[in-house]
Amino acid sequence: MNAAPVLMWLGAPDGSCTFLSRSWSERTGQSKDEALGWGWLEAIHPEDRTIVAGAYAEASREKKPYQVEYRLRDRIDGYRWVLDSAAPRLSASGDLLGYVGSLVDNEERKRAELALEHSERRGRVAAEAAGLGIWEWDLRRDLFTFSPDAKSIFGLPADSQELTQGQVQSVVHPDDVAEVLRLSAGALDPAVRSQEPYRYRIIRPRDGAIRWIMAHGSAYFDNSDPPAAVSYIGTFQDITEQVEYQSRVEDSEARLRLAMDAGGLAVWELDTATDTLTPSPELNALFGYGDEARPSAGDLRDRFAPGERERLQELGAAALARGERKINVEIHLKLPDGREKWLLLLAQLAPSAAAGDGGRVLGVAMDITGQKQAEVRLSTIARELQHRAKNSLTVVQALASQSFRGDRDLEESLAAFSQRLRALANTADVTSRDWTSADFRDLVIRATNPYRDSSSDPFELSGPPVLLPSKHITAVGMALHELSTNAVKYGALGTAGGRVRLSWTAEAEQLTIKWKEIGGPPVRPPTGRGFGTRLLQAGLLGGDEGSVALDFAADGVECTIRVKLRVEPDNPTAAVS
Repeated sequence: MNAAPVLMWLGAPDGSCTFLSRSWSERTGQSKDEALGWGWLEAIHPEDRTIVAGAYAEASREKKPYQVEYRLRDRIDGYRWVLDSAAPRLSASGDLLGYVGSLVDNEERKRAELALEHSERRGRVAAEAAGLGIWEWDLRRDLFTFSPDAKSIFGLPADSQELTQGQVQSVVHPDDVAEVLRLSAGALDPAVRSQEPYRYRIIRPRDGAIRWIMAHGSAYFDNSDPPAAVSYIGTFQDITEQVEYQSRVEDSEARLRLAMDAGGLAVWELDTATDTLTPSPELNALFGYGDEARPSAGDLRDRFAPGERERLQELGAAALARGERKINVEIHLKLPDGREKWLLLLAQLAPSAAAGDGGRVLGVAMDITGQKQAEVRLSTIARELQHRAKNSLTVVQALASQSFRGDRDLEESLAAFSQRLRALANTADVTSRDWTSADFRDLVIRATNPYRDSSSDPFELSGPPVLLPSKHITAVGMALHELSTNAVKYGALGTAGGRVRLSWTAEAEQLTIKWKEIGGPPVRPPTGRGFGTRLLQAGLLGGDEGSVALDFAADGVECTIRVKLRVEPDNPTAAVS
């Protein structure tokens, strides 16, 4: 019994101890002489001694199995929780001879139980440890002796006596028999003497239920040469609930991971007392770090756009002042490589924070940059539509001024005016269609048609054939319309003899458009940014999709528009031909 993987003991009917395996001294620091008799009680926590003695006395009176949980002195760790289980030893006449028992370290389970109760605060007690059943295999007689708990675990009749190996093996699930035999053979081999615990399934004869069993055991050998195993003693524990729980947890984690991956979610945890962050690879990616990086909370805050840190602190303080434990906020980032991002942050104080466990904040974050850019573009387009509606009269007046010049008769002027109105309407129709792509030259011609006629074309167009992606048709068409409108109102297109040189080039995945006004009035740089300027410089092409640069040169406004073209791998000519 000294070689058992668990602490084994023998006790007399009155509770005095007659044998303790040497692991008792190794654990408690008591010598064998100190522990035998009633000395073993001194190693038990003072608050638990009465409980232990009472449980032993009650079990002895009724000659029933004994099991109790208490704190046992550990010479290294102070006191640790153990589960003490014992089976009665009875004489042939039924007299109680004493008990054979085992101690199993229960500290980790006890700690987990208390931590779960404390952190979740849901008013439920963690699952109690399953009872242990003691068994002994007498190898000389090839017979098993099960304690009552062991019989209950295996679903065997309470009055069943010694069992043969065949009877025990018949309860083991057929798929696990070979593995059980292999592990048992390792324990019984004097050259191996394995004490490896093993897990397997049984099919209970009582109800046909399949249960998971964790078995611990140790073989005892005689002094022959070579030594022969004479007995194999150990414990059974029903761990079905644990196995099923672990399976549910793994399934739940797998579903959660799939949901997080699908939603682009990054999980994080912050200890506000120490400002220590527990990041994740997904969070690293959102903030522009590599998977293996370990950025601190301060490192992440350094990537907030100016003013975001203070804004977030104010929002959090206001939420706490209102008694709220959750916050839902958007954060603007500026990364070192110049990229800007928007994140949606959802955070909540951990339940344990309310129980005095300090301040832990749990949360998730997701990238909403595309959504924010879409919102900005939609807002810009909405304001542009309003702007264009207000500007329609001005454009029509400008077209009328160009059409009804003094060198034309009324009929000719009316025809020119009607033609421009139709071209203007045609442009508005084209730039609102949901195309997959558009020929850029065709878009240019349609956008500039309202400002040209057959007798006088103020536009000089040059550039290769290019297919413009659908998502840029409206933005580029609106930019050309805005430039043309401004040129009519303030620049070259509002002056006789004025013209516009419009050229474009396509290289790799970028379309570059250049607008240059020639022959117009001297340009005076604006003192402020009107709607048109803001629209061109900030509202139409955001993020990595393109840019617009305006130059108010004295001899004529210049504008350079760059648009990203996406080339599909299976059709490299789809964007640029």
